[in-house]
Amino acid sequence: MNDTKYSPATSKTEELMDGSFRSAMSYIALLVKSWKLDPLQRTLAIISAVSSLFLLINLNVQVYIWMCALAGLLQLWMCVKKVKIESFSMAFTYSLFSVGSLITAIQQIINYGGYYFSGWRGAERVIVQLVLYVLVTMAWILALKKDENKNTLRLVFFVISCVLGAYEVIYVLLALRTSFKLALYGLAWIGFIAVFAIQVFMLYRKNALQRQTFVQSVNSGINSINPQMPYYSPEQPQTTVLPQEHPSTISEEVQDPAPEPTVKFCARCGAAMDSQSKFCAKCGSRLE
Repeated sequence: MNDTKYSPATSKTEELMDGSFRSAMSYIALLVKSWKLDPLQRTLAIISAVSSLFLLINLNVQVYIWMCALAGLLQLWMCVKKVKIESFSMAFTYSLFSVGSLITAIQQIINYGGYYFSGWRGAERVIVQLVLYVLVTMAWILALKKDENKNTLRLVFFVISCVLGAYEVIYVLLALRTSFKLALYGLAWIGFIAVFAIQVFMLYRKNALQRQTFVQSVNSGINSINPQMPYYSPEQPQTTVLPQEHPSTISEEVQDPAPEPTVKFCARCGAAMDSQSKFCAKCGSRLE
């Protein structure tokens, strides 16, 4: 009897919410298409806009929800205005999002006390918070580090973001059984993390391709100058090859040894004398 009384109203409410949600999504898609963005930037802007919408749906009197929603809107502004990803804007936006999460954790600790840290659920909460703070720290390092030699840091940032995003996917699947709004909140987390992670990964890929192109150009230049010179590789230790010494000019006396002296014999005593001698060293006779 109760089902008969309330089912029609419930179904109408669900239809109204579903229609409003679809209208909002269509409006967001049309709005993003009006912006002058390339396909990747447009996709990221749509993800950021949907994440901001999910955060706005969860708005209530709690401060952390407002901070997370503000972070989502700032991220959307960065996508629309094409703000440099590794900048103070990204670091500040991530910090604002993490502060909202920190406020949530503090409120739960106040309400539940030591129960917040008990069991595997407590360990899970602490680990998620620590991972989020690591991402915030890395975002600030990427913003403050001016040199371009930070590709390893970009890759680590992307991998950690993927791990946190995978956790949020599991959270959303579990939340769908209890609360639709909590599931939307988890989807907003996934979208927020994905937008920054994808852009950082694109920078990593671009830098890696530029480095590979540079190495190939160096090798091709070396090969055109001297085909026998080994290829350049950043992994191989560089050795200095000394040029071969050309044989110096040697005097004719060294190159052409003096002919061996001839021997002549004394006609009187038969003693052997040098061909340059004028007299016999044995008998004193004059040599012819």
